[in-house]
Amino acid sequence: MGLKKKQKRTDIQALRAIAVLAVVIYHLWPDKLVGGFMGVDMFFVISGYLMTLTLLRHIDPVLIAKNKADATWQFLISFYARRIKRLIPAASVTLLGTLGLTYLTGSYVAIVETAEEIFSSALFYQNWQLVANSVDYLAATDPPTAVQHFWSLSLEEQFYLAWPLLMVAMLFFAFHLAIVYKKARISGAILPTVLLVIMFFIYGYNLTQSNPTAAYFNTFARVWELLLGAVVVFLPKLKNYDLKLLLPWLGLTLCSYALYRWNGDNFPGWHALVPAIGTVLIVYGGTGTPDSKFSFTNLFKAKPIQWIGDTSYSLYLWHWPLIILMPVILGIRIDTPSGNLLKFGLLVASFVMAWLSYTLVEIPTQKIELKKRYVYLAFVVIVGSVAGAAYLTKQVVIARTESELATLHEKVKSTSNDLCIGAKWQVNSSDCDNGFGKINTSYAQFTNSDHYRKVDDNRSCTVYDYRSKDHDDPSYYCTVGDPSSKYQIVVYGDSHTSHWTNAFDEIGKRNNVRFITMDSHTCGSEEIQKPICKDRLDFLKTSKILDRSQFVILSHLHRSTSTKNRELGNIDLTVNTIRSITKTPVFLLEDTPPSSKLIGEDCVIYNSLCRRRKPVVTNSIKRVSDNAVREKILKRKQIIRTYDMFCDSKYCYSMIGNVNVYFNVGRSKGKITNSHMTGSFSRSLALTLERKMQASNLLP
Repeated sequence: MGLKKKQKRTDIQALRAIAVLAVVIYHLWPDKLVGGFMGVDMFFVISGYLMTLTLLRHIDPVLIAKNKADATWQFLISFYARRIKRLIPAASVTLLGTLGLTYLTGSYVAIVETAEEIFSSALFYQNWQLVANSVDYLAATDPPTAVQHFWSLSLEEQFYLAWPLLMVAMLFFAFHLAIVYKKARISGAILPTVLLVIMFFIYGYNLTQSNPTAAYFNTFARVWELLLGAVVVFLPKLKNYDLKLLLPWLGLTLCSYALYRWNGDNFPGWHALVPAIGTVLIVYGGTGTPDSKFSFTNLFKAKPIQWIGDTSYSLYLWHWPLIILMPVILGIRIDTPSGNLLKFGLLVASFVMAWLSYTLVEIPTQKIELKKRYVYLAFVVIVGSVAGAAYLTKQVVIARTESELATLHEKVKSTSNDLCIGAKWQVNSSDCDNGFGKINTSYAQFTNSDHYRKVDDNRSCTVYDYRSKDHDDPSYYCTVGDPSSKYQIVVYGDSHTSHWTNAFDEIGKRNNVRFITMDSHTCGSEEIQKPICKDRLDFLKTSKILDRSQFVILSHLHRSTSTKNRELGNIDLTVNTIRSITKTPVFLLEDTPPSSKLIGEDCVIYNSLCRRRKPVVTNSIKRVSDNAVREKILKRKQIIRTYDMFCDSKYCYSMIGNVNVYFNVGRSKGKITNSHMTGSFSRSLALTLERKMQASNLLP
């Protein structure tokens, strides 16, 4: 049953080299090798094969032992000890090194996000964290963290934990069962293994149709690839000369086609079958001794290829942190002409780090002779240290962020002495330089933490969302400003109502006005007349909350879009619906211009001007207002202009008065054209918006 002799498989080392080079090239030049990420799928098959092969080499004493429980226990702890020595040292050094490099970037957001994923990577569940966060690994415009590539290692380690137990059980069951084909005896364990491959493949295929992002990281959607490699172990060695020669080349053809021709659409689905089957053909074709000088094994046994295969694990570990972090540390965008030179430098640096990791960490730690209990003790200490360092770093940076953000919030208030910070410079222009595009690197840190729904006393003005159990109360609204005032203004809309909350809060306190913000995930614009909004609108009618108000201000996403033929940006739907409920005068607070692709900290890191040409971002907003006036939906005096608070005569800016304008809610969505303000910038706008509201006679 067991395998006695360990063979030198130069073809597998070559396959490892091809797989890791595909991944590295894809991460550096994704347009040159659109399917390079499938190198991971090739690794999965290889890992499943080699792991199962290792298990079978040591299984005989367990199968023939009288005390099978004790034999199984010794078998398992020996296997896991070998895996610990093989995988954990290099991975732990990489995680700690990446944490240090991330700290050098000075980016609080990057440090916190990376520390979170280092913690989950150290504890082998990072892929499930990414499933929960619905991160798109294949998104090209918004890079993931420097350790997101550890998702595949987490998945493999989960497989390493479960498969030996399951395989031992299957072998016990199949010990006296065998399939004989052409006098070759095949273990009966192949049948349940094939069944598992089919079952998990079907699950992964179905999940891809409904949620491909989750399917990419989901262990149960990808484990069939490792099991497919395991199937090869149970097959008899290939003896046919022609098949030994042809199968590996057919497999390489399938892998090459997938790597060069297929992108990430609808992946993994059935597409993952191609590189997986191609890898199986190469691996199975090499199970017999190669007899031809034209065989895959002989043609790919050159020392450089074998060296890359030997160092493939360390190369995979280190290339991604370097690609993500070094451009930030050096302040060079990788998608620029100077970035092209940097890419070659990163490729060389990746090989150097792989060599150092392989020679100084991988090889020495595998040669250390330790009793198993000390191996496990070292495992606990190392993993605990990495996870502890990541957790502590995250907590320290979060505390620092909160402290510095609180200081910034005090500075942007209209009562502070910092006259030129944020949008305050616009009302203090005689004392301030032009603030458009003015950048302070420390304030740029708060892209993701400076949430626009937080008000002064750390209350959060949540949003009505009929889909959420936490925020599905149609009567919900948030009161800011002066809650005791009888002078009341309702601000109605979507998240583009929410991000004005801080400004309204300060305006209300200064002018003794009670602002009621009624923002909805939906029911703010185009869906306001749909049945899903009935409960929300019924509350508006029955509560008379609009009738008891002096004014209603509409504020929602309302840019015109030619694709939907909505040149009014749904303003007509919202205004007519509100007017059917109340006779209270309705005003429109224009939409905010969308930001540039690089916002906040990214502008500072890459020395960008953090701006977009004004016509590009304001024309669709102006068009909505002009059409609303032309169609007599609103009068011109009922429209409060906004873009002059964000734009000069030529450009609209993502950094104004040293403060980051936009809150980056699109960090994992692949596309960033965000228009949600940070809480700090919203509060700094209070004086400017107050003047506009006074000019429209909205304030007492």
